[in-house]
Amino acid sequence: MPSYKYQAEDGDGQQVVGTVEADNLEAATETLEARSFSILSIEEEKTEGGRTAFFSNLSLSGMSRGVLRAVNVVVEGRVTDAVPSYSYKALNAEGEAVDGVVEAENVSAAINRIQDDALSVLSIDEERKLWSIKGIAQACSKIRPPDIVSKINFFRQLSMMLNGGHTLTEALVLSAEMTDKKILQNTIIDMLIQIQQGGANFSTALESKGNLFPPYVAKLLAVGERTGELPVALDRVADHMEQDSSIRSQLVNSMIYPAVIVIVALVVFTGLAVYVVPQFSDILQGLTQENLPFVTRAWLWVSNWVMSYGVAVAVLLALAVFAAIVGYQMKPGKRIIDRILLRIPFIGTNILNTAMAQMGWTMSSLLESGQNVVDSLNFVANNAGNYSISQSLLNAREAVVEGRSLGVGLRQPYIPKIVQQMCAVGERSGELEKATRGLGEFYQKRTESRIKKTMAIMEPLLILIVAGMVGFIYLGFFNAMVAVDAGFGM
Repeated sequence: MPSYKYQAEDGDGQQVVGTVEADNLEAATETLEARSFSILSIEEEKTEGGRTAFFSNLSLSGMSRGVLRAVNVVVEGRVTDAVPSYSYKALNAEGEAVDGVVEAENVSAAINRIQDDALSVLSIDEERKLWSIKGIAQACSKIRPPDIVSKINFFRQLSMMLNGGHTLTEALVLSAEMTDKKILQNTIIDMLIQIQQGGANFSTALESKGNLFPPYVAKLLAVGERTGELPVALDRVADHMEQDSSIRSQLVNSMIYPAVIVIVALVVFTGLAVYVVPQFSDILQGLTQENLPFVTRAWLWVSNWVMSYGVAVAVLLALAVFAAIVGYQMKPGKRIIDRILLRIPFIGTNILNTAMAQMGWTMSSLLESGQNVVDSLNFVANNAGNYSISQSLLNAREAVVEGRSLGVGLRQPYIPKIVQQMCAVGERSGELEKATRGLGEFYQKRTESRIKKTMAIMEPLLILIVAGMVGFIYLGFFNAMVAVDAGFGM
């Protein structure tokens, strides 16, 4: 059992130094708290290069038990909050049988907690929650990346606490305590370890987290650390992430409603053609095609075609979608598909507007943080999302490297003239940051306005399309009944 060296204050305010044996850091802390000690510092003895030692100078008085568990878990290489639960049966002081569940590191700790409640343990067993709904939800929360709102809140909270006088270490500890996202909590604690034990900068520790944060975050924070304006850089990161998330969500939301309407209409039409129309084909068999109205003949022809070739068409469409997805992962396929997308009405315009808005916001943030034009263009180009737009921005970067102005360099395909002109004016006036930020705001508002107008037009148009499909079926059915009635009359 490991030993922990501690420094604490007793109930009389006297400082006490000593060691305590416990299964882990949390258990050691609980033991000291039970002795009415106020912990000043605690570390495991003989760490052998382990990751616990850096907490020796870290005040734990404000750290909650949940964060202590998380810290202990990361140090020991286990999954956060993977504390087993034990179901028990016991007798209370009145001799009545009670049962319940308690969380503890092991059976001994569970029994101690039960006895602390003045209960006499009769039996105790570890619960197996592998397939429970709660267990599945907890497992999913540990593998699901934190959402964009959690990341934005993390940077906002850090900025607020740094402005309030907290050190970076204290701010990170409090952030780990406040977040309910397990992966984000583990990430924060791991960054704490890199900063305190490895001597890494905050931006370097954050950059090591891979795809958890956008690439520009580490760049902006590195500049903030160099200039001594980390809180400002954190606010700038949060602002940029909010703008980026807003633009992307608007683009996605603009596609969802039409897609749902079209899919529902196709499903309804296919169901009528496959299951409803054939029910009436037997009734109409006695009539020749010449005696049937045109709408009814078209109705029957569509039904027969869907029943004969519908499955084959569906399979071909599924294969085409699969091939497009696979091809998009390859450079030649991405180049072709991205070029096609830009030429599709409405979709292409929205993609271009979104890319220009993101370019404006990102360049503005990078330039305000001290990045030069060449590096900013390179970063924006590599994160444009669309291959054709990315190539145009890379070509603009090469032109700037060769000595041409930014306005001239941006004279590329898929770069709107207003972007070229605004950047040229901003470059000449020395206010390129304001010009690019203005472009970001302009294209974001333009995207919002265009989506609202398109949705206003598309909603009644889609209703008319669905009504036309239903009307076609109804008219064919009504005319068929008239033809049948006329046939019987004859």
